[in-house]
Amino acid sequence: MTDGAVPPGIVVGVDGSPGSVEALRWARHAAALHGRSVTAVLAWTADGQPGLVHRRAHAIDRDGLTAAAAEVLESVVAGVPVFHPQGEVVRRVVHGPAVLALLQESRCALMVVVGARDNAMSRRALGGVVGHAVVHHAPVPVVAVRGRGFGVAGDRRPVTVGVDGSASSVAALRWAAREAVYRDVPLRVVHALAVAATPYPDFLALVGPALVDHANDVLDDALAAGLRDAPRQLCVSSEVVVDSAARALLLESTTSQLVVVGARGHGGFAELLLGSVGDQCVRHAACPVAVVHLPG
Repeated sequence: MTDGAVPPGIVVGVDGSPGSVEALRWARHAAALHGRSVTAVLAWTADGQPGLVHRRAHAIDRDGLTAAAAEVLESVVAGVPVFHPQGEVVRRVVHGPAVLALLQESRCALMVVVGARDNAMSRRALGGVVGHAVVHHAPVPVVAVRGRGFGVAGDRRPVTVGVDGSASSVAALRWAAREAVYRDVPLRVVHALAVAATPYPDFLALVGPALVDHANDVLDDALAAGLRDAPRQLCVSSEVVVDSAARALLLESTTSQLVVVGARGHGGFAELLLGSVGDQCVRHAACPVAVVHLPG
């Protein structure tokens, strides 16, 4: 970033649903921690998406729908508290597909935030094409906001990150460490070791210790690579969990304020969001989930 340039802010998708309200709340809290602005994007099209815009419109033409969209966006922004006096929110109403609008805004963003609860946002943004496209194609981390109660003063729950030794998970670890520092909370690093059932328990007893040793080596290597530049005051705990990756991360989400995963990995975190692990985290985690891409 050159001198005088505006630092990248946080982009959040808004459609008036309760899920998108929670997404904006999370984004404003994160912006306060990072000292950045928020750009709230409401994209609408003529086919009835988002429905709240059409219900608010006094005239079903472009001008009437644009005015209704601006009214919905303004009411959502006004209903979410400001966390610091410089907490600027840029309102952006876009006539067009939400995917294109959010991807366009993400080009100069620090991160993109989308809601993951309730009907409209969960179906359109995360359960369908929008969330899939944003998570996979945004050049910056994407946070799917689940649960409530985040951003409360004194929240000491850790930021938790899943690692598997891949370059993507190491990038996720670096990002998670920075978030933990901004939030002044511990960082928890988890590597899942899934041991399949076998009709040969003697064989499992023989190879089990070697599997655990290898898992610990993977975890140690990830920590060495991902935390090389982390500040010394960062409190880090790490663990090899004998469980499936999905169950491990979902369990961690019940005691974390944020779960972080890489967009691509191998082993337990393979093909995130195209397979079961990422999909289950985004759909069922008890806290927000951040998906981090390798730097382009």
